[in-house]
Amino acid sequence: MLPNLGNPAQAQEPTRTGGALLRLRDVVLALGRELDARGLDDAAAGCRDSAQQLERLEARVCPRPAPTGPATAEAGVLQGVER
Repeated sequence: MLPNLGNPAQAQEPTRTGGALLRLRDVVLALGRELDARGLDDAAAGCRDSAQQLERLEARVCPRPAPTGPATAEAGVLQGVER
């Protein structure tokens, strides 16, 4: 079911979800640093892998809109032009 974009609470859900995923990623990375400091390298590597998965999930669930405006138009015109 598509969200009702007229409802501000539903329109904010991707932002909330993305923020929650990124906060969770930060916690997992902090745990990984602690495990690394204690010499638990395998567990720390698992935390880094989990953090990367959370980043990919955030990008998939909450995609960023493509930038628009004059700067984007200029970038499109200048793309491929050597200076």
